[in-house]
Order: sequence, then C-alpha cells, then structure tokens
Amino acid sequence: MSKKIAYLGKDLGYWDDLQKVYIKTYPTEEKSFHQISYDANNINECIFDLFELAPSIIYIDIKEDEVHGHNLGMVLKRIHFFRNTPVVAIVSSLKDVKKLISVLFDFVFVKGIEIHDVVYHPYKQRFPADAVSAEFALAKLEAAIKLKEIARVGFYGLSSMHIECNNKLEEGRIVEVEHALDKKQMDTNYFVARKHGLDNIYYGANGWSELEYLFVDPAKREDGSFSLNVEDLNENELNRKLKIGKTLKHWVNDNSSYGSQKRTKLFMVDPQMHYFKTNEKLIDSYDFVFRINENFDEDYKYISRLNPDIVVYCYPEFISEEGELDEAKENHDVDQMANIAKSVEEFHQKQDEILKNAVSNIKKLGDNSPYFIVINCDRYTSKEFQERFNYQFALVNPTMIGMNVLSQMVHQLEEKRLTKEEQELNTKIAALRKKDPIKYAKLNKSYFNPPKYFVSKKSPLSHALIIRGAKLVEISESTCFFSLDEELVLGNYYLTHPFNFAVKIIPQEGNIYKKEGNTYKYQGLIHAIGEKEKMRLRQFVNDIYTQHKKEIREKEAQVMKEANERFLEEQRVAALSEEEAAAEAEAQAQALEEEKLKNTAPENMDLLNDLDAAITKKSGQ
Repeated sequence: MSKKIAYLGKDLGYWDDLQKVYIKTYPTEEKSFHQISYDANNINECIFDLFELAPSIIYIDIKEDEVHGHNLGMVLKRIHFFRNTPVVAIVSSLKDVKKLISVLFDFVFVKGIEIHDVVYHPYKQRFPADAVSAEFALAKLEAAIKLKEIARVGFYGLSSMHIECNNKLEEGRIVEVEHALDKKQMDTNYFVARKHGLDNIYYGANGWSELEYLFVDPAKREDGSFSLNVEDLNENELNRKLKIGKTLKHWVNDNSSYGSQKRTKLFMVDPQMHYFKTNEKLIDSYDFVFRINENFDEDYKYISRLNPDIVVYCYPEFISEEGELDEAKENHDVDQMANIAKSVEEFHQKQDEILKNAVSNIKKLGDNSPYFIVINCDRYTSKEFQERFNYQFALVNPTMIGMNVLSQMVHQLEEKRLTKEEQELNTKIAALRKKDPIKYAKLNKSYFNPPKYFVSKKSPLSHALIIRGAKLVEISESTCFFSLDEELVLGNYYLTHPFNFAVKIIPQEGNIYKKEGNTYKYQGLIHAIGEKEKMRLRQFVNDIYTQHKKEIREKEAQVMKEANERFLEEQRVAALSEEEAAAEAEAQAQALEEEKLKNTAPENMDLLNDLDAAITKKSGQ
C-alpha cells in the first residue's frame, strides 16, 4: 500500500529536501508526495482535500505569529479520521511551541538543516516496525528530572480551578502545577486534587480534575512530607494565605462577567465530510461547542465524554461507479441494474444498523439524552423514525440543512434551557426564603452558581503543566528513556534535563512502558528543540558517552591489571614451593651425610677396630 506524505506550505525548497530524505531512507517503499497551499480562507477546503487524500503523515509549515496553521492542525487532530495520522508543525522558531503542542500537534520541528528526526519521528509513530533511524550514541545516566504533563485550564473558581489532562490525578493528592497566575493571586505551585470526571470535555483530553487552591506552600513535616493542616503554618504564612485568598476571590469575581462558558454542544457525524466542502467557517469559531467526526467511534466514548445536546447525522449519498447506472439503463442490462439495486439496499441496511446502534448508545446518557437529527434522509419521516428506532427526541429532514439553521436550533435550545434554569433557581430561592426569611434574606443566585472565570483558549491563563519527579536513564540526540513510579498515557510531555524539550512517548514492543521493579520505563522521541539546542544535546550525549566508554576502558584495564597480578602471585607462590622442595631435599641429603660422618667419628673407630680384630681372631681359630 502506497504511503502518502502531505506537505501544507509554500517553502518548496524545504519540501524538496524532505522528499529526498524520504526517498534515500526508504528507497523500496511505495510512496507519493502531495503539496497543498493553505491560507486563512481555505482551511476547510484543505481539510476536505486531506480527508479525500487520506495521507499517512501531514506536515504543516507555519510562519511565525500565524494562526491559520495552528487552526488547521487543531481541527485535524480533533477529527477521529486523523487521530492516528501524525500531524507535524514546521516552524521558524521555538516561540509558539507550547501553543502548538497544546492544540495536539504530534511533533514540532524548527526548520533547519537537521531533517533526520523530521522524517523518522512521525514515521516511527505511524509505522513503528518499518521506521529506519541513523545510528546515534546512546548515553547511560541517572539524572533526577522533572516531567511536565500538558494541561488546559477551563475556568478559575473561588476555591479551585478546573483543568483537563490525560492522566488521572488521585483524589487528595498534592499536585505540583506550573501555572500562569500572578504571585499575588497564587504564591505556590502546589494544589490538592479533588474531583475527577470524564464527561463534558472541551479540549479533547482524557478527563478533567478540580484542583483546590492552597495559596501558599503547605507546611513541611520533619520527614519532608507536606501537611495540609493549616494549623501547621506559622502565623506569617497563615496571614499570607488569607490575604492571597481574598485577592484571588476578588479577581475571579471581577472577571466572571468577561469569560463565558460555551454551554450548548453540537456533535455532527458526517461520513462524507460535506461540512468542510460547503462551509468556510472554522468549527471552533461558533459561539457554541461544535465537534465533527466522520463516524461514531466503536465504543461511543466520545459522545459520553462530550455529552452533546444535539447530535446530527448526515445521511451519506450512495456512491456507485461513475456512469454505472446510466450504462445499465442504456444497455437495458437487467442483471447489472439488479446488482446495483442490491448494493443500494445493502447500503441502506448498513445505515439502519449505524442509526440503531447510535440511538441505543445515545439512550445510555439517561437524563442527558440529546436531540438526534438525521439530515439528507428521505427514507423516514420524523414520526416513522421515532417509532422504528424508539427514540422520541429524533428529527429527520429529507435534505441537507445549512449551519445557519442548525445554529438557530442551538440558540433556541440554549435560550429555553437558560429560561428553565432561571425559573428553577428562582423557585428554590423563593422556597428557602419562605422557609426561613431571616436566614435566607440575602440569598441570591451566586449561592447556587458560584462565580467562575472562564478563560479563552487563546489566553496564557488557559495553559498549565502538571509536574512529576522522574529519572532520565538513557538519551541520544534523537530519543530518550526515562522512568518514574506512575503509569502514563501516550502523548507529549516536557523534560527538564539537560534543558527543556518535548518528548512524544511511543510504545516499546507493543507496550506503553516496560515495568522494572516498581518503576515504569518509557521511550520518548525528542522534538521541539532548535539548532543550537540540538548541538548542545549532541555534545551532552557525547560527553557522557565518551566518559562512559572511558570508564569501561579503565575498568577493563583494572580487571586486566588485577588478573596479571593474580597470575604473577600464583607464579611466585608456585616458584616458592619449588624452592622449598629443593631446600628440603638438600636438607635431607645433608642430614644423611651428617649421619654418615657421625658413624665414622673417632669415638666409634676403636669399637670398629676391636670388632675387626675379634673377627680375625675367630677366623684364625
């Protein structure tokens, strides 16, 4: 199957360099290259073209301070069709890296002569078994680092802030967070994780958490752990906590009227992506939440997480081979026409099955069941659909409906909902005042709906980083391995050593991590660094790698030296044993000689002479 590489931009020289690296690295792979120009006016058109092209990897060349490329990448990564397609930002500086990664770009590379990672990283993500990398020195080390998870802030409340993040934060845990609040409003990076949920997701994260304010650093116990008991704070810190708390509450109250929540949500399933072909307005620019996918996900988790108020299904057109039906009619080919009719019927049966499953899962939302609108469908009236699929909140229209009509429906629904909520709230207040006029005399709406400052997605206040301690154990100029005692999901994170850079966690042998004792080891692809940082990283790795090699050589030399010393000692011991044996033999010989000499000593000669005389005399007789 041909791999399609798409480049959206106008730097044809850089695009040519990219193609050459692909061709050189994967000479036998079947592939095709596609260049598309984009600007502020054709973002949706580009998305439709990419949908029809279905590329394997997408590069978006983004000029500094240009938002069109940001918007293009953001929309692409919000559509399920592109969820497994690496979308890569090519930039001229590191200025907007944080924003680009926060809107879900998979990789960010600074344009330059370094192209290896620009090709290897997205290829490794999409085709892990086929990716080819150059050989790089891999330095081994054990460095304590900070790992930073990307989070988005939805709103600031009086006592907590609402964030979206991918990893669940355990309730009651003290969390370190890098935030954009002024020190006068929050003079600490520590918060307490409280509530956690998976629904009403705006930024596309896996879940949300409420982080309770501490305002100042919590007190430390003797063992170094934190105490949440305010009585453990000294008087000065306690006074600062109260002062900062008042400042933040005033700030939230003052700004609660400026930011507004997009309350009503529209989710469209458009199998043929007609929206992007017929509309110029970006889906994120409406005054309500608007999300669009090409189909329903298999487990319908997206609907439960988004919790939409209206679900629109664009009934697709049956597409036959061009001219097939006309040809069959012209030739009076009964068999061919029958085959076409059969294909049409099978197509509609498949659509019925999709609608049946959709209604079944929408019902599971319970009291939050949305309106289900099917457009471009002439097979059913609204009443027929409601009866066939047993769903009373369904509407059917035989033709396509423009976004102006759908927008009116959203606004109408929101207006009715707000009116209903207002009436219910007034009824509650009236009932409580009637029950106890004195106690509830000053009761107002803010008692039930405390002020919240909803921040714009374009504001620095919407960005935050959740910080965890980790250990960097291996690193090259292209990839790294780090470990910590928590499970993480795949995605982008920041590391702080030897300097700040981003890593994209990728699976290892099909697993997100490798378990080593009580720790989890992850592999990350390094990106979001400039040319100078790349040189620093290369030098850092080489210094550790050569030092490591030097240590290995020194260790080997030491082992050899010790082995030689042992051999010489053994030789010495062996030589010493031979000398001792020779000395002992010599001593024995000397003892024998001495014994012999002893036997011939003067005091013994008379005895021998007497014995000889006696023998002679006896023989003479």
